[in-house]
Amino acid sequence: ITIPDSVTSIGERALVRCKNITSITIPNSVTSIGEMAFYDCTSLTIYCEAKSMPKGWDSDWNPDNRPVVWGYGSSSPKEDEVCGSSKPSTDSTTTPKPSPTEGLEFSIVDDTAKVTNYKGTDTKVIIPATIIRNGKTYKVTSIGESAFKDCTNLTSITIPESVTSIGKSAFEWCENLTSVSIPYSVTTVGRYAFSGCHNLTSITIPNSVTSMGRWAFFSCTSLTIYCEKKSKPIKWHAWNPDKRPVVWGCKLK
Repeated sequence: ITIPDSVTSIGERALVRCKNITSITIPNSVTSIGEMAFYDCTSLTIYCEAKSMPKGWDSDWNPDNRPVVWGYGSSSPKEDEVCGSSKPSTDSTTTPKPSPTEGLEFSIVDDTAKVTNYKGTDTKVIIPATIIRNGKTYKVTSIGESAFKDCTNLTSITIPESVTSIGKSAFEWCENLTSVSIPYSVTTVGRYAFSGCHNLTSITIPNSVTSMGRWAFFSCTSLTIYCEKKSKPIKWHAWNPDKRPVVWGCKLK
């Protein structure tokens, strides 16, 4: 449902038990929403043009706590609109220096490097684009399976443009990770990659990502997902099992 700008009020229980509604957009013109307006709308994501709940909306307007995207337009994002709280980097001057971050462990695979583990204690980690081993430089092209799993201190991760894949369970149960920007070099995100990241509030996914593993964002209870693609690709299998809000067609750069 897309509510037109002419509407100013939505009554009590207006859409009760509309279980198959998956999305509704509410423009700034709506200054009043009644009690239990969306009760038992079990598949619903709510897109609101308002940046926060207006005073005229009943405190129990969304009793099932369905996911809400605040600050969203009453229609799809405009072509020149940039959305998401963090954007994939395209500036080569921001690429991390080639020396490895303290606590990161790597393996060499076919003349490229893969992040295999992190044993440091820093809350903010920058993965380097290259590392040096025995005088030879290797490009870091992947984040391996479970590389950062259970790193509960981790709040921020910077992924370089050299990385093309994020492995299975790479950031699973990184409970304090708050936001992630996937660079345009990444094409594959593995199963359970960000599963259990309860405090992850936003992630930006560029057009380059063609394969997304099952349950990649399972139990990411605070997450809003910003996708450059206009609709779900065929190879994104059960990637968002909790039906967290997705903003499609975002311009991320």
